[in-house]
Amino acid sequence: MTRYDVRPAEPADAEVLGAIHILIWQQAYAGLMPAEYLAGLSVPGSIERWHASLATTRPGRATYVGTADGAVVGFCTAGPTRDDPADPAHELWVLNVLAEHHGSGLATRLLEATFGAVGIDGTTPVSLWVLRGNERAAAFYRRLGFAPTEVTKAHPATGVLEERWVRS
Repeated sequence: MTRYDVRPAEPADAEVLGAIHILIWQQAYAGLMPAEYLAGLSVPGSIERWHASLATTRPGRATYVGTADGAVVGFCTAGPTRDDPADPAHELWVLNVLAEHHGSGLATRLLEATFGAVGIDGTTPVSLWVLRGNERAAAFYRRLGFAPTEVTKAHPATGVLEERWVRS
């Protein structure tokens, strides 16, 4: 039986986070984003971004990792909204788990730990962005009380639409 744990991300996690971030995108967005875009994602570039992110403390932002038998298999970041206007004030920036760990409950545990670290409780309004057509993610967020709004934006590199969801 696999043992799942959740803990705050550390700078030493940047290498593995960079690698699994790319793999998760390739798994989750196959058929939703252009194959050539997904194939061209850079692990070294992702690692570099994770090094920078984990080396920088931002008030109100937290990143947690999920492990399976000690190996990092997912991550979650939440913090102040990056949207303009900043309503609601909190945003789930990212929640990703490797496909082989879907259905394990790890994503929910990651979300709860990350939200708890930034002061988001079950009544706090929070937003997130979901890639249009990502039905697995949409179903997960619906179960957590999120609903789509009319707001969309184009993913900068591909033009694929993202939909803004909010839990009020």
